[in-house]
Amino acid sequence: MSSRTMASLAGLALGLLGDGLLYQLTPEVGLFANASTSFKPNNGLDAAGKSFDPEEGIGYEVGIKSELFDDRLSTTLAAFHIEKENVLALDPSTDSSRAVGKARSQGVDLQVTGQVTDAVRVIDEKYFERSYSNYWVNPGEPRNFTVSLTLNL
Repeated sequence: MSSRTMASLAGLALGLLGDGLLYQLTPEVGLFANASTSFKPNNGLDAAGKSFDPEEGIGYEVGIKSELFDDRLSTTLAAFHIEKENVLALDPSTDSSRAVGKARSQGVDLQVTGQVTDAVRVIDEKYFERSYSNYWVNPGEPRNFTVSLTLNL
């Protein structure tokens, strides 16, 4: 079995599938796009003693990469979008978790890496992320909705 086949089987065993595309505009600059799925078992039991459905997700990323000055300066600018289902939330009426929700995260990420000398490499990352959670804890009650914004400088 080839190492590529083994890596694919390992990815399937983890529940991770992804594909990407890189289009090299010039030897130094390329455009890329990635899509991937995720799978994470939700541990524990709900208030009725039943196990949770797994958390599953899908993510997309598009961006531009560059390697400049004899590969001494690398930059990546990317936009991402991630959606997850069966996200665990605390049910305050039973003080236990329930896999009831969906969550979405999207944003922009900028990474810059510079090789200052042969021994010194500087790495910096900035991102802006907007996250949404949208779920019902109890169907008869109002919907819980949260929004958070993150700016990392």
